[in-house]
Amino acid sequence: ELKKAAEREADLATALKEAEGEIDALKDNASRLGKKIKNLEDGAEEAEKKERELKSRVKKAEDENQDLRDEMDKLKKKVGALEDKNQGLQDEAEKLKGTIDTLEDWRQQLQDEMDDCKRKMRA
Repeated sequence: ELKKAAEREADLATALKEAEGEIDALKDNASRLGKKIKNLEDGAEEAEKKERELKSRVKKAEDENQDLRDEMDKLKKKVGALEDKNQGLQDEAEKLKGTIDTLEDWRQQLQDEMDDCKRKMRA
């Protein structure tokens, strides 16, 4: 009976050592998993930080794009106003050209009349 008890004690001691080895292995695994979790959390934090930075950059680019669109609209309005003004000036130039042509015709008529008067005075 003593021999059985001694064998049982030896078996239990072996089982205890095996259990302690498994516990140590589980602790090592838990430690490695804890480090992996910490690395994943750090990576997630970094990814969130980068996402916020990118969103901020996108927002800034969108704002700048809108500013450029607004500026482009203003420039289009200015160009339209300048084109209208240019058309007005061209119309005025056409009127002045017509007036000049009329004056040229009158001058020619007066010249013809003066030439006619000179011929009559010589005759």
